[in-house]
This record gives sequence, structure tokens and C-alpha cells, in this order.
Amino acid sequence: MWLLIHSPLTGPAVWEPAAEVLREVGEEVRVPDLHNPSAQGEAYWERHVSTVFQACMGMEEQPVVLAAHSGGGVLLPAIAKKLPHPVKRYLFVDALLPEKGKSRLELFDTPDEAEAFRQAAINGLLPPWTEEDLNGVIADSSRRRMVARELKPLPLAVYEERVPCFQGWPDAPCGYLHFSPVYNSQAAKARERGWPCEHIEGNHFHLVNDPVRVVKRMQEMVKSVVDM
Repeated sequence: MWLLIHSPLTGPAVWEPAAEVLREVGEEVRVPDLHNPSAQGEAYWERHVSTVFQACMGMEEQPVVLAAHSGGGVLLPAIAKKLPHPVKRYLFVDALLPEKGKSRLELFDTPDEAEAFRQAAINGLLPPWTEEDLNGVIADSSRRRMVARELKPLPLAVYEERVPCFQGWPDAPCGYLHFSPVYNSQAAKARERGWPCEHIEGNHFHLVNDPVRVVKRMQEMVKSVVDM
């Protein structure tokens, strides 16, 4: 069973091409929409975790592979804590790594980068990318439109809030799949932690552009990660 977690800045469409590849080979896959308005919780991260929990309702009790892209990475420990299913593997796909007591902005490489991110907000909201912004980033026009349709203004507070990382995490093997130079430092941290780290040359949305290759590498990583 695969749970594919998108960034709060995007929507589940970034994972749908990869999810379809997994389904074609008989895998059960869930791609929760973190923007579910019925999700419960005072903090944004609580609502996101609630959404994932709801998406798993009725699911057979079996180990899951938790994979996250981009800013979704910091949610994986909190999701694992809430899930009634054991986590088999954690995969970070060009994603931020969780660090106890830190917000997403505090995980940026430099304070200047974090400040530039803050300054981009208008009245407390981060403006979304447009389809034009994604032109040249997501090659296929239909996939580009699919991703762009889900992009909405996001409260800056989502990136300022601290997402918990429970004591004893990680409780299952982790791996890092790296695409873009922006995430060089996160990939380096994964290597420092002793995690398997693979690289596919591409941009941050390579999981949309080349889902077959990305899924193949993810499956290989799940099989090759040595149990803790």
C-alpha cells in the first residue's frame, strides 16, 4: 500500500501520474488531497494529517509506504503517528526533511531564502504558481493544466508553523530520491543520516514529467532499503 503526500503548495495532481503507474502494476495507492475542507484540527498540519487519516478509512490493515514530495516531507512523522497502519518505508521525493521543533521556513538553506519567501506573501497569502509559470517546467500540457487547476493561495502560516516530529522517529527505514538543485542540501542531510539517496536529473516536478522512471526508482528503493 502506497500513501503519496503532496506539498501544501500544490495538490494531489502532482502525484497522480505516478499513482497511475503504480496502479497499473497492481499496487493499492491513495493520494489524499491536503486541502480537504472537512479536515479537523486547529493547526494546518493537524488538518493535513486528518485528511490523510480520512483517506485511509476502510483500508485493509497492511504496512504502508509513505512517500512525500516537496513541503509534504515534514508531515510524514505526524502522519505515521496518526495512522492505524504500520509504516514499512518512508520515501522523501525532492522533499524537505523533518527536524524536531522546526517549521518549513526554518528548514530553508539560509535566512535570506526564508525571508524572500515571506516577502512573497500578499496579505498573509502566498500567491500560487500559474500555468504560465509551469510552462517549461511540466512538459505535457494536459498534466500542466491538471496541476495548475489545483493551485490556490496558501496561508504563509502553513510554512511558519512548527510540525511535530515524534520521539523515536524514524521508526522505519528511510530513503531520499533527489531531482533538483534546490534540494541539494536536503539530499546531503539524508546522506549524513545514513539513508540511501538516489538522484535522477530533472526539475522539481520530475515526478509529473517522468512518472514511469520515478516509480521504478521508488520501487527499487523500497526493496533495497535495509531494515533498521
